[in-house]
Amino acid sequence: MDESLPLVVIAMEAEAAPVRKELNLTGEGNLLAEGISARLWSNESVHVVINGSDSVLVLMLLELFQQV
Repeated sequence: MDESLPLVVIAMEAEAAPVRKELNLTGEGNLLAEGISARLWSNESVHVVINGSDSVLVLMLLELFQQV
């Protein structure tokens, strides 16, 4: 990991999705460390870490967007 790049930490995947899309950080990312759900994405400009995901929040957001 290039330590000179900025590190952005975002709490949940649902919050990070638009940021990852804008930065073209695709895929499942890499596990930050064994035994935790945090994931890491990197490109030539930035590192993004997502602490985890909340399946209940994802389902709520999907239902909300389907109503719009």
